[in-house]
Formats: sequence, structure tokens, C-alpha cells
Amino acid sequence: MTSLDEHDSADRVHRLAHVRWIAGGTGAGKSTLVRILAERHDVLVYDGDLAERRYVRRCTPQRQPRLRALSRTPLERR
Repeated sequence: MTSLDEHDSADRVHRLAHVRWIAGGTGAGKSTLVRILAERHDVLVYDGDLAERRYVRRCTPQRQPRLRALSRTPLERR
């Protein structure tokens, strides 16, 4: 018997099999590499940094109190 979680996980793996993640430290050249690969292979690029900034702007103290508090904390205190 397959649980719902196992089925959902397998379905997600299948649906995202074409996705490639590029990760690395600040200034490592991720954006440059992704731009070159996207032009060369005509693929869609998902900008995770942009998505995160948009998500944080939509956060409310009622729904995401900890994230909202963190986003309002000065960088030197984080």
C-alpha cells in the first residue's frame, strides 16, 4: 500500500524531473552561468531571489510573524 505522502512525493519528482538548480555562494557566477545556459538552450529561468523578495513583501505579521519580524531586523543584528 502506498501512502498519500509517498504518492505525492513520487508525483512531484516526476513533475519536476526537468528542473535543474544552480546554487553557490555570493559572487560565484550563478547568474552569469544561468544566463549563458538559458540563451544557449532556450530555457525558462526561475529567479529564486526575485521570488523570495516578492514573497517577503507579501508577508503579514498575522500569517508569517517570525519571517516578518526577521525581515524588519537590521542586517547587523541578524
